[in-house]
Amino acid sequence: LNMKEEEFIKVYKEYTIGVSLIFSGIMPSQEEEELHPIQRALLNEDIEEAKEILKSLGFREPVRAYNILSSYITGREGIKLSTQEKQSFIKLLPRLVESLSQTPDPDETLSNFDKFFSNPTGRKIVLSPAKEDVNKTLCRIFSLSSYISTLISRYPDLVEDVLTLYQDFPTLEDLKEEFEKYRSTLGLGLEDLYRRFKRVWEIRITLVYLVKKNERYKKLFEFFQKLSDLSDFLLQRLWEDLKIKDMLLIALGKYGSSELNIGSDLDLVFACRSAGLENTKKAQEFIAFLTKHTSEGYLYKVDFRLRPMGRAGEIAPSIDFYRDYFQTQARTWERIAWTRCRYVAGEKSLMEEFEALLKDFLFNKPIGDKERKEIRDMRFALEGNAKKMKGYIDLKFSPGGLIDAEFLIQYYILLEKLREPSMIKACEALMQKYSTLKEVYENYLFLRLVETRLRLSKESAGSLVSPQDMKRLASSLGMQGEELEERIRESMKRLREVFLEVFD
Repeated sequence: LNMKEEEFIKVYKEYTIGVSLIFSGIMPSQEEEELHPIQRALLNEDIEEAKEILKSLGFREPVRAYNILSSYITGREGIKLSTQEKQSFIKLLPRLVESLSQTPDPDETLSNFDKFFSNPTGRKIVLSPAKEDVNKTLCRIFSLSSYISTLISRYPDLVEDVLTLYQDFPTLEDLKEEFEKYRSTLGLGLEDLYRRFKRVWEIRITLVYLVKKNERYKKLFEFFQKLSDLSDFLLQRLWEDLKIKDMLLIALGKYGSSELNIGSDLDLVFACRSAGLENTKKAQEFIAFLTKHTSEGYLYKVDFRLRPMGRAGEIAPSIDFYRDYFQTQARTWERIAWTRCRYVAGEKSLMEEFEALLKDFLFNKPIGDKERKEIRDMRFALEGNAKKMKGYIDLKFSPGGLIDAEFLIQYYILLEKLREPSMIKACEALMQKYSTLKEVYENYLFLRLVETRLRLSKESAGSLVSPQDMKRLASSLGMQGEELEERIRESMKRLREVFLEVFD
């Protein structure tokens, strides 16, 4: 045959495998369209050709990518496709590989795709002829968030929901309607019902954020607001289910600002018309419901340390206690914290009574040199919480971090007697008068964006960016690793300069 041995074996293998696959109906026949190179390489089990193709498409580990893709055809533990499924997979393979190659890190995107495809429901979504355009969207999700990729691999039907039913952030009516469906059809106990509902809608909201096309920061604001709205809905409904009366549920921190992020704790405090054992028990029952771990997980992590006297204080103080505490004991940093106060549940008359004493506490005391020094010293003390490992950046606690920006905004809130719990909205209003806050606003939003992408990138991520995180974050933002690091450090440098200009 005038061939070398290696050439003969390759041609022989190509023909024998090709005939076998045509026979089994997996591969298009001769009359159909010509095979794409990646199809031919996988069907012929030609690892060298596949390696070159995948390498040219940006895969850093082309052999690993080949092994994952070929395992869908040859089968592996947990994945055994039918003949028809193999046919569908081979047909979509060129488009899939193209979609993977267009993401910042094709290898990581493929790993997340593999988790999803390993679930039978996930496979059904990917291979459905009616959803040929879904893979590009899926690859975008898989490239942006390993954390969400893991979650939707467990609950792949939620992806189909977002692609068909829930293409925008939910309204309050959406949440009410769905909650009643859950309550009437799932047969879950109350604790598991709340947890299942929260998990499903948190994933849906996050998927909308990742998929929706909109201006970067506008979409970010909506994301914060909708996560906060979901918490409001669940806590208000629980307040009713537990039949709590004569008490207020008050949000502080990011939750008070309606700027919750993925994985944020809820900063909460209670206030009662009159203190007593019954109200304390109701508050403890409420906390236990939120934090108890069931088969569906916990509902929310909560933090009550911002209540008067911190951990040593009563769990449900009376309004009279707050009035006395605010007038005689509260420190300047507590005024800062309470600028983010927002009422979640309770009677309107109680809210109005508490709001009157809160405004007196926030705005009827001086905010001069003494208070400015106390705010500065408090901020410097919090820097002790910053992680100081080589190459790491603490977006929250480090000098120039998010706390610098928030203390600046809260200081001007007190100075201008502005009753606005949202840091973003307050800064937008205040920078009309204080031009230096325009820079604070831009850098604060950028750091919040980076923090959000960090939290989406991996489970239990906080605000600490490691050297390993930097490249992934940069890719999700369309930047290079060094470029992102430089931008973060420049933003923090400028925030610290403004902070010192105001507080020194």
